[in-house]
Amino acid sequence: MDELSHLDWIDRELVIQALQQYSNKIVGLKARISRSVVGESGIEPLHIARQLSSETSLPLMVHIGSAPPKIESILALLKKGDVITHYLNGEPLPEFLDAIQRGVHLDVGHGTASFSFKVAEAVKRHHIGLHTISTDIYRGNRINGPVFSMANV
Repeated sequence: MDELSHLDWIDRELVIQALQQYSNKIVGLKARISRSVVGESGIEPLHIARQLSSETSLPLMVHIGSAPPKIESILALLKKGDVITHYLNGEPLPEFLDAIQRGVHLDVGHGTASFSFKVAEAVKRHHIGLHTISTDIYRGNRINGPVFSMANV
């Protein structure tokens, strides 16, 4: 999906309306920030999500993936209480450690290509934990793996 590839597809008013309508059910905002999702929009959708997060006092969950935008640029925009998901995929960076120290929460976000045991083992050796476990479960990775179920993750 490329839901953030055209900035005019981001309907701020509709987001605010949904937050008002479901205020007792919505606990945060999520932005998928990876090349296949943002396309030529780059980091701008995250700037918009950051602004909405600030205006609504809701934390921001950021789904990271392949660059661009670079992970360093994404991490720089995250604040205490925000969540980064799919962090167990790729080299741990110094900016990642800085984000953790700022109070950014970590979510496993196990999906088909968004988890690496090699990276998980490296993170564990650096005594980096996690805060939440979620899945990118859908029919394909539930039936054929590797996700199968939340209990499996």
